[in-house]
Amino acid sequence: MVALGGLGVVGLYFSATWHSRSQAQLRDDAITDVSSAFRNLSYEQAEKIKNVLTKWGERVSREEFGPILLRDGAIALLIAVFITVTIELYAARRLRMQVAQDVLSGVFNKIIPEEIFEEVKSQVIQATALRRDWKIKISLSKDVALNKPGYDLYVSTTILSFGIENLLSQPQRYPLSSGLSLDITGTDSEGKQLPRYEKVTVGSDNFVGEKLASHLSQEGVRLSMPIDLPSRIDGMVESMIVIKEIIRVPDAFNWVTPMVADGATIDIDTTATPDLSFTIEAYHPNKKKLKETIAGQRWVFSEGMLPWQGFEVEVKKKA
Repeated sequence: MVALGGLGVVGLYFSATWHSRSQAQLRDDAITDVSSAFRNLSYEQAEKIKNVLTKWGERVSREEFGPILLRDGAIALLIAVFITVTIELYAARRLRMQVAQDVLSGVFNKIIPEEIFEEVKSQVIQATALRRDWKIKISLSKDVALNKPGYDLYVSTTILSFGIENLLSQPQRYPLSSGLSLDITGTDSEGKQLPRYEKVTVGSDNFVGEKLASHLSQEGVRLSMPIDLPSRIDGMVESMIVIKEIIRVPDAFNWVTPMVADGATIDIDTTATPDLSFTIEAYHPNKKKLKETIAGQRWVFSEGMLPWQGFEVEVKKKA
């Protein structure tokens, strides 16, 4: 409230100063106009007119200054209240956040080592975005270009779809990133390299061909694409990444999330590969939360996930 009073006094001071200067300027303008209109006046006549105008100006100033001061004082007070309340609300919010973080830090430091808590803070507490409704759809198919003696190779087409929710109150630019495994490389029957990014969709924008290539590095292995996230209350940005790669059978491969996520659903299309069987295991302390809802085809995980947690997919021939 000290700030409120200070702002009010400053506003009144400037109001009074402005009013005083305005009245003086009006008086001087009137004297100049009279002198211009009556150029033949004697010095004594001019001085009399000046004295009359000065007294008139002082009287008008006294009569008008009260209402003007009251009006300007009210305006200054309203401005001061608005600024003070805004600043105090912002400061209180920042203070609450800092106190909460300090309390949380103090509690965790009593339980776990500081270096562990620092990881939790940087990866979770200070996370600025969340992956929602993460879906992993996998389908395997044969390709004649991959027929090699002693190897049972398949082309895996994986569709990763998810929403990215901004955890901040203001819009932000967030990096959509991904990487491909070079464990097995080759080319398909179309002469295209494997593994590769086939398509990326962000909101209503589709990225393929050269448009997609501009966001790839390390010979197409790394994807880095900045996306504009609206504020939290304005919804999330739907995204999709389509990847083609080579899978050896039997073998195991994994999919992980680079950011915090609220769970996942894994769907495997076995239409073209009825002779293959799949099992899924969660890279998570609560492995039992992974539920196989459709035998051999769908798994649902409903727990929150930390960065770099995910799933191992094991594929083998049916007995």
